[in-house]
Amino acid sequence: MEFEEDDEVIATYIDETAERLDGIEDALLSISRGAGQGRDEVLNSIFRSAHSIKAGANLLKMRNIESISHSMENILQVFRQRRRLPDEDDVTVLLSGIDWLRDLLSDIRRSDKRDVASVVGMLNTLLGQLNKS
Repeated sequence: MEFEEDDEVIATYIDETAERLDGIEDALLSISRGAGQGRDEVLNSIFRSAHSIKAGANLLKMRNIESISHSMENILQVFRQRRRLPDEDDVTVLLSGIDWLRDLLSDIRRSDKRDVASVVGMLNTLLGQLNKS
């Protein structure tokens, strides 16, 4: 049996991903409120969570979840490399990605039938802007 066909594996992935998304969201909201203590640790933690979501989606062949989380991971990597926190606009874009991921998790079996081009485009636009600055 393939992993993507195993209901127990899928349920575990959904639960763990939901927890990771909650953690990312809490950290991003904390950053947007100006709580920048432990900046490097926060950025590393957020990045690891996004990476885990992407890796699990890849393993389970959930391409839309993988695509969104990969774009988020790339953005977070820029923040880690430049050792700066995302500003309010950056956080808003990342939170949109989180909302999309939660929505896809709510109907995971049909998640790859959804059109995620708009959110991936929005995330990639932010990445392009960050790479120019």
